[in-house]
Amino acid sequence: GITTFTDTYFVHVARAAIRLKLPTAPLSAVETAVAKYKTRSLFPGDCNSFQVNSSAELRQSMSDGLVTAYPLIVKPSQGWASEGISKITNEAELFAAVAALEPAKHGTHIVIETYLDGPEVDVNFVLQDGKILFYELVDDFPCTSERDDLPGRENFLETEMLYPSNLPPNESDIIRDELRSMLVKLGFHTGVFHLEARITNSSMAYTSANGVDLRPHGKQLTQAPTATLLEINQRAPGIMAQYRLEEWPYDPDFESKEYYEHENRIFVDEDYAAAFQT
Repeated sequence: GITTFTDTYFVHVARAAIRLKLPTAPLSAVETAVAKYKTRSLFPGDCNSFQVNSSAELRQSMSDGLVTAYPLIVKPSQGWASEGISKITNEAELFAAVAALEPAKHGTHIVIETYLDGPEVDVNFVLQDGKILFYELVDDFPCTSERDDLPGRENFLETEMLYPSNLPPNESDIIRDELRSMLVKLGFHTGVFHLEARITNSSMAYTSANGVDLRPHGKQLTQAPTATLLEINQRAPGIMAQYRLEEWPYDPDFESKEYYEHENRIFVDEDYAAAFQT
């Protein structure tokens, strides 16, 4: 068979595999997965969204009442590595974010959707005929736009991650079951998949006491936790995870500066490790 680890080639490789009569996921599934608005339309979760192609269309959408509250997320419908994603809090920022994406290399389609205030996670699957052979849940620390202590808050870049997730088992199970179901429904039955999601109504939140980490917030929940899919990547985890874990998959060298052990979990990246040192 043939494969790729570059997001921009997914559709091309699927088409080539079909022509060569090699095993591949359905082309419709691959095309939907790389188009964030198509994916959101199929699996909206707790997120409301709409799509525009220009500032003029955005103005019309606002006249139609599609923008009802802030903050919002603005992102290209086809993108990678968090490029072009921003969290905006008012109308001026919204128009500036859309204008910045109009000539973008990711295409003209721009997605505007609800910002979900809940823990973000990376979810890694290995599936065979729809059955889970491997499942991994990773905590994604707040992105740059969600933190007051970092410059460049106009973007939505990932900061750090921790293995394994600190979410309680019941929330992990919800994420696992719901996201696997989405993959299968879309047509992905066999392969390696890297998904991103947020869980709303979680019992956990990031706090800075004794170092930033995901901890119980102690508030009474009035609704059950739900998982909302952010994106599907038909590949292994991204560069941050692959670069550091390819040498020490589950047996890290804790003397390396790239790792720091915190409460029996693996902290990835030395730049933020000082937050855990006491």
